[in-house]
Amino acid sequence: MPVIATAGHIDHGKSALVTALTGTDPDRLPEEKARGMTIDLGFAWLDLGGGLVAGVVDVPGHERFIRHMLAGVGGIDLALLVVAADEVIMPQTREHLAILDLLEVRLGVVALTKRDLVDDEWLALAVEETRATLRGTSLQDSPIVPCAGRTGQGLPELRAALIAALSSLPARPDRGQPRLPIDRVFTLTGHGTVVTGTLLDGGFTIGQEVEAAPGGRRYRIRAMQSHHRKLERAEPGSRVAINLAGAEAADLVRGMVLCLPGELPPAHYLDLRVRAVGNPSRLPGRAIPALVHNQRVTVHVGAAEVAGIVRLLDRDALAPGEQGWAQVRLAFPVAARRGDHCILRVPSPAATAAGGIILAVNPPRHPRMRAETIRRLEILTTATPEERILELLAAGPLYASELTARTQIRADRVAEALTSLARAGRIMRLPVGGGDLSAAASDPRVLWTTPTWLEEAARRTRAVLTDYHRRYPLRRGMQGDTLRTALGLQRGYWGDLLGRWRAEERISGAGDLTWLPGYQVVLSPDQERTAARLIAKLAASPYAPGELGGDVDPELLAALIERGDLVRLTDGVILGRGGYETMRDAALAIIDREGQVTLAMLRDQFGTSRKYAQALLEHLDNLHLTRRVGDGRVRGPAMRRP
Repeated sequence: MPVIATAGHIDHGKSALVTALTGTDPDRLPEEKARGMTIDLGFAWLDLGGGLVAGVVDVPGHERFIRHMLAGVGGIDLALLVVAADEVIMPQTREHLAILDLLEVRLGVVALTKRDLVDDEWLALAVEETRATLRGTSLQDSPIVPCAGRTGQGLPELRAALIAALSSLPARPDRGQPRLPIDRVFTLTGHGTVVTGTLLDGGFTIGQEVEAAPGGRRYRIRAMQSHHRKLERAEPGSRVAINLAGAEAADLVRGMVLCLPGELPPAHYLDLRVRAVGNPSRLPGRAIPALVHNQRVTVHVGAAEVAGIVRLLDRDALAPGEQGWAQVRLAFPVAARRGDHCILRVPSPAATAAGGIILAVNPPRHPRMRAETIRRLEILTTATPEERILELLAAGPLYASELTARTQIRADRVAEALTSLARAGRIMRLPVGGGDLSAAASDPRVLWTTPTWLEEAARRTRAVLTDYHRRYPLRRGMQGDTLRTALGLQRGYWGDLLGRWRAEERISGAGDLTWLPGYQVVLSPDQERTAARLIAKLAASPYAPGELGGDVDPELLAALIERGDLVRLTDGVILGRGGYETMRDAALAIIDREGQVTLAMLRDQFGTSRKYAQALLEHLDNLHLTRRVGDGRVRGPAMRRP
């Protein structure tokens, strides 16, 4: 069932024309009837005969309600542009036409209304001006039909034009990923909450579980209707009213999208191919401002409206008629899919500035003014699923579930693409393993990457370690998390990478330390002499060595501790290796003999101070050689009985 949406300036007769064509007044709100002005979306059904029935969405024409107009024209099949013959092209005619052009609505019919109010000469001028205004837009070839809703003049011709236009309409594709942008929410007594919208990309059936995205609340479809007919299955492209079991009207708002559970993750960022409005003026004397980098905008996608900030990636400003690449950061998440159209409006003065096609949902932040950034975005415009997956994996390893969310390709299709790419050697698993590739492609625990990325990551790792050894020659190696952060890699796959590179002997390591193969800490002659003096000082008073002094190089001190010459008990207490081992063995021997060791026992045996005895016992606790019980220590879990 095709969907028609009206468009045009206020008071040009859109609602009157819908009423004349359908017999239904689309103005449903009391205030609309009282004021004689459409302020929200209205809906009707148009029976064109021969079994052809179209849903009609009537939109407001006043500029203050442009957000309602935008909520109604997403996903339509045909635009019915309404122009009053006595006034012809007015400001909102231009803006509505610009929006339809940015949304790439290519099927249209122009109703030149109020034909009864003008003579033939004026009508000819009105047709000429309307045709000139359409030129260069997506509706430039649309038929123009003079008519009058009040008298019925020209309505048969208008119906014929609509039938002719819709007869060329191809069937809506069924991609098996149904989604219904919600444009109305209401409650019916005895039935509960009902939502309406135009069903896209697939079908819904009675009893099916659906999700309202973003938000994640799940419901069951209790009943569906289209054109007053009950449905067991709603087909893509049809206007549908869906009764949701368990739903509260307060939990659902215009702009949400009904979809299969988990199909539409919340979109916080969007990559766009943007095009600025080509018409230089929206209102007389008021130019449309250029879309500039970091500009605050209102983003309209589907029936949703959300504030955002646009980052232009290939320029600082987008002049009227220009095209470019952009990334939008949204103030609140929306439910959107790659390939959807969106409209960008600037808030002050309020105007439609540009429209865009979504290339990616939740992409990484892109560097501006980089040829590589633009190349990747250009690839995304026509990329196959395999190419899109390769492009994502070029930036780092991802799980299949992440690829599904990022590409918005069905999970089974992602698995097919992964299998094909892996067999061709263009991607690989982390960790590398045997087994069936098809099973691995569907396994959420398997990471995927490209050989090129893996090789480049290994090269950068060695470069970072080389620089680290140069700057800190006395350190054995680099802490794992410090290395990972320096490389900008994710914690989730870091362990797999380290294990792989160590097995390949590209790097060496033990525990949390990593170093280049063959690297050894070597002290200079001067450092060796300083180390000998320090070790001798500690050996002279092994159980209470006192302060080392502020002139000791902390790097040399750390190297001696790493080498085993010294032992750090706490930040302020360091013992020589001999003194430490003597005190440690004595503490453990006291436990074996007395059942426990106390601070006083250790202090008295070695004639040391409370500071050193306590530091040693706490150190042994940390090693799990001892365990504190009351004022004493007993055997810890790491201490074996003889």
